[in-house]
Amino acid sequence: MLNHRAWKLMWVFVEKFSIVLISVFTFFIYAKLLGPGELGLALFALSIGQGIGVIYVAFLEDPLVRQNDVQAAHFDSAFWGGLVVSLVTAAAVMIGSLFASDDVRFQWLMFISVLHIPLLTTGHIYVADLRRKGKFKSLAKRTMGGKLIGAAVGLTLAWTGYGSFAIIVQSVIMALVSLVIMMRTSELHIGSQFRMSVFGELLSVGWPLALRGASWDAMNRGIAIILGLTAGSAAVGVYGLARRMIDMPRSAIYGGLLSYALPAFSRNQHDLPNLQKMFCFTTLTTCFIVLPMFVGLALVAPYLIPTLFGEEWRPAAPLIQILALVAAVGNTLIYVPTALTAVAKNKLTLPSELIAAGSALVFTAVMGAEMGALAGACAFIVHTLIASPAKVIGLKKALHIEPSEWLRTVYKSIVAATCMVGAVYAFVTYYSTLHPALLSATIIAIGMMTYLTMYTLLHKTWVSDLKAFLMKS
Repeated sequence: MLNHRAWKLMWVFVEKFSIVLISVFTFFIYAKLLGPGELGLALFALSIGQGIGVIYVAFLEDPLVRQNDVQAAHFDSAFWGGLVVSLVTAAAVMIGSLFASDDVRFQWLMFISVLHIPLLTTGHIYVADLRRKGKFKSLAKRTMGGKLIGAAVGLTLAWTGYGSFAIIVQSVIMALVSLVIMMRTSELHIGSQFRMSVFGELLSVGWPLALRGASWDAMNRGIAIILGLTAGSAAVGVYGLARRMIDMPRSAIYGGLLSYALPAFSRNQHDLPNLQKMFCFTTLTTCFIVLPMFVGLALVAPYLIPTLFGEEWRPAAPLIQILALVAAVGNTLIYVPTALTAVAKNKLTLPSELIAAGSALVFTAVMGAEMGALAGACAFIVHTLIASPAKVIGLKKALHIEPSEWLRTVYKSIVAATCMVGAVYAFVTYYSTLHPALLSATIIAIGMMTYLTMYTLLHKTWVSDLKAFLMKS
């Protein structure tokens, strides 16, 4: 019978996958009910409020989770300091929108959107407490409750003709309901022990995380904007579909894993040998499961995308292949930022992250007109080539894990996945005329069998090791 760790992981994934599934469902409904103009206006306003809120969350949530000896003053200082800063920021953004546009509709959308800033900032103080205590079931309930109520309200508004307001209101309702659920059910009680020194300590740990998150977000949004300016709206559409096909599974999988990993790593921040062992084994196990999923998606994309979305979306297939392989490579280093945060050395890779994001944007601007949507996908290769070596170096400096040891951890999955690609291409060479749906199913089956066979030859004890990981307290 699976123990406490397995149940924690299960509830982590319930939370993350529920977000993805509900988001996908509501997005397609809004796309049908709202025109491009209304949808674009709502998403623009939403990105401002949510974007600032997410940055403020990074300043406070993970630093609270990684604290070895957290006191009530830490939570009190984070809550009240975050609330004051977020309210001031929300007011400033709202005033700025009044001067930026004379459109009363946009101004009201911004007024609602900036509510995200205090709601997300204060709500994630409770999230940090639940993550520290390993109460991922409570987190899943809070997420599902907020998502379902928010989606119901938003879709009702959309059906009754409120247009752009439906999307903004849905998101704010989700954040508000989640906060209310946590405040009523959490054991955390916010007091009045605000200390500026404690608040400053949290910010000193959190600012590299916030800056890294802002650079990643700016790169994602910036590539689409640059493609629109250099290659046209059709290129943005193709790129957007490809990004969504990768981001949906990656957000659910990685979000769940990292949400669990930080408190687990932080509990061992002063026990370096155990942290090294935990990092390597967690990386090995994650690569074994996740890496072939993205490689498999790259293999079936040319046949699956036209079948699901129509021939007009066939140009998105090569982009999906590139982005999936980039995600597979990134999977081998997925825990490096989390481990650096756990030992308070997350500044080590920050310069490279900023340079990588800037280089990706420059590449898109230079090559967008010539390569079209493909430039957006290739920009992520540029980002990976710059950021990955820095992560390996950061791993050596912070955790004293040599590059050779990291390679020994991930090479089995890489070799097995390479054999998987070879077997699939050999099959497709002779049977490419099969119906695309049947061909896709066969590719998946051959890929799974080849991968498991090769991985078993390289790592004969993987079944017992995986069971030990799930059964360990």
